[in-house]
Amino acid sequence: MIVILSRDVSLYSTRALRSAFENAGKNVEVLDVLQLEVKVGRGVFLNGKELVPELVIPRFSAQILVAGLAVIREWEMQFVPILNSSAGIAIAHDQLASLQCLHKAGLPIPATSFCSQPEGSETYQSLAGDSAKVIKLLDSSQGRGVTLAKDEMTKASVLSTLASLRSSGLTQRYYEEAQGRDYRLIVFQAEVVAAISRISRPDDFRANVHQGASVENYIPTEFQKAIAIRAVGAMGLDFAGVDVLPTNEGDLVLEVNASPGLQGVEQGDFCKVASLITAVL
Repeated sequence: MIVILSRDVSLYSTRALRSAFENAGKNVEVLDVLQLEVKVGRGVFLNGKELVPELVIPRFSAQILVAGLAVIREWEMQFVPILNSSAGIAIAHDQLASLQCLHKAGLPIPATSFCSQPEGSETYQSLAGDSAKVIKLLDSSQGRGVTLAKDEMTKASVLSTLASLRSSGLTQRYYEEAQGRDYRLIVFQAEVVAAISRISRPDDFRANVHQGASVENYIPTEFQKAIAIRAVGAMGLDFAGVDVLPTNEGDLVLEVNASPGLQGVEQGDFCKVASLITAVL
């Protein structure tokens, strides 16, 4: 039995993976991690029955990360094959840890600061000046929890909001020359298997499909392929989406997503990633 850990069976990526495995003659179950019981050292159970899959594909969000990692770790102790390790997923879901991991691996990343005290003087000092800043929640995803602050008033307002929520955040340099474009490269088993160019809406700066960005087929450069593969390897992942930002300083690794959406990369004549994963695993 193949297990896809997803809370929403209607999501494109979940449906694409399920369909691809079923077409290959595999028995597939889509399971919500919140319905599973972890008995430490004894296994993972559903309605009192132990589950021992032949393969697990994690597809869960940061909101249920603790529950999802608990399930995966238990299966790892039983040597169940899992597409992406619990350690790799944990790092990828932590934007600060992932950027530190990428930097340690010698990969180019955006100029970034961590705001442990959003209203502290050091934070205000780091944001001072005329340059625009991107301010992110640590668990931001799909473009949510990301704000572009172009003036002092907006910067102060966002930091005040973070402080009121007792939340830390990241501030990054805004690379205006990218003009709302970035590249999403899909890496599977140390190979770039698909790539798209994402272009933000005219009234937005976020190049996320979930925020209305448009996509185009894209042929990445050898350098972009190399940094994407290195980024995924640095985090100990088997399958991930790597966001690359073109800037005047060169290509930068923005983010590594351990559960990349497939809808954008499977549009039109783009590579059918779900079918490729099915064929290889």
